[in-house]
Amino acid sequence: MMPTDRLTMRSTTLDSSVNEKIAAAEMLTTPAMVVASRMEIRVGSILEPLCLAHRLEP
Repeated sequence: MMPTDRLTMRSTTLDSSVNEKIAAAEMLTTPAMVVASRMEIRVGSILEPLCLAHRLEP
């Protein structure tokens, strides 16, 4: 593995960790119903194409 690959992986991991902490802090200050609604919308947007693809299979 090249040193630059390691730096890229570490940087990506740190960025992801920071983003997760910011999202968690935002969710803690947001009313529960709003957070639940956002999660439902995101899960729905992920599952909908999968359901459509499953229906199209012969």
